Amino acid sequence: MGFSVKKVKTPADKNQFIRLPWKIYSNFPSWVPPLISEREKFLNPRINPFLKESEVDFFLVVSGDQEPVGRIAFVINHAHNETYSERVGFFGMLETINDREVSDLLFNTVETWCRKNKLNKLLGPVSLSTNHECGLLVDGFDTPPVIGIPYNPAYYVDLIENWGLSKIKDLVSLRLDLIQIPEYLESGVTRLRKRKRFSIRPIRLNEFNKELEKMWEVYNSSWSANWGFVPMS
Repeated sequence: MGFSVKKVKTPADKNQFIRLPWKIYSNFPSWVPPLISEREKFLNPRINPFLKESEVDFFLVVSGDQEPVGRIAFVINHAHNETYSERVGFFGMLETINDREVSDLLFNTVETWCRKNKLNKLLGPVSLSTNHECGLLVDGFDTPPVIGIPYNPAYYVDLIENWGLSKIKDLVSLRLDLIQIPEYLESGVTRLRKRKRFSIRPIRLNEFNKELEKMWEVYNSSWSANWGFVPMS
């Protein structure tokens, strides 16, 4: 079966791009589908400011009968490249059937776009930045995915490595049982409360914009030393 690449240009193309995961994960009981309305907003430049501040292109691989079998996004994150003085192209939103020809077409496409834009490094999966979903699941495939943490079939690892990409960083996510909170955590919180250096208050909804500015400052300062972090605009 022959495959070809097409750039997402029309609303119909974008709809195929968004809905492809339902085909990829039809036999994966642990997969939790995203909200289509949220994905539509995420990929809408009038709603998602990242799409205005970065260069983002979306691609589909289709079979001979024009059925989508793979997708990928190519990103030039200008804020990242300015922050780290790099010339990096990112790929993300990767989904593909278990077929080397399809995955190679996807990676060859983003590599070509890297070269066209005189970039010297390809990094991913990052969907669409490190402030969104980042990384590749390599263990824990029987665990249902959660918001902000990537989920993918195990065969993605082989497809990515066989094309020639190699690991740049280990990203670790942890699960905490809130039914039985460890005693050391409870005692630690109790000690902190007694010191009275910090307190918790609700968000002041009548000053929402001011509150957002404070949260933005806290977010950027607390994540400033994290790998790959780019200050949120």
